[in-house]
Amino acid sequence: FAAWRIIIWLIAFIGKGRFFLLKDQAYGWVANSEQSWIAKIPSFLRYWARWDSGWYIGIAERGYFWNSPNDWSNVVFFPLYPQLIRLIAYLIDNKYFIAGIIASSLATLLTCFYLYRLAKLELDKKSALRSVLYLLIFPTSIFLASIYTESLFILTAIASLYHARRNQWYAASIWGFLTALTRPAGIIILGVLLIEYFEQRKFNPLKV
Repeated sequence: FAAWRIIIWLIAFIGKGRFFLLKDQAYGWVANSEQSWIAKIPSFLRYWARWDSGWYIGIAERGYFWNSPNDWSNVVFFPLYPQLIRLIAYLIDNKYFIAGIIASSLATLLTCFYLYRLAKLELDKKSALRSVLYLLIFPTSIFLASIYTESLFILTAIASLYHARRNQWYAASIWGFLTALTRPAGIIILGVLLIEYFEQRKFNPLKV
């Protein structure tokens, strides 16, 4: 995990500073009241704060707001990830940007443990370890290090599935509930858990 974190930071550094890319256009569409957030982030951390990162940080700092249907609002973002940022920020003197990076990094680290344990239920130890490696080296794993919900979403989903496979349904339900609080697609976990529940109990609707 530590090696992965260092490597993707180096890739981001090289990509931004050495490839002479066009000026970042990720903030032009954000409402004027939200544009100042990027200036508060040290340059070496801005790799991990792009696009919707500002909305999540804004919710963690100031909460939700609703404007007219023709104006920007942040009520479309689900609450668990911003609240996690808020909690961590409270512990580190309200440094919300650092808190966002810590939240994503911790979620990804816990995902590695849960994925290993889940894969080990079906595979040998080496194959389970490879599943973690493949997760981290996949190109889009950069989102797992950024101030986005992907890290928390995959953690809660995998943790829910792991506990479900072990017939620990209270823990599976809690993690599944947290999955639904992270992203809109999280509600799908309910159907997956129901299938696993019926499978463990050998339920056959054709025999009812």
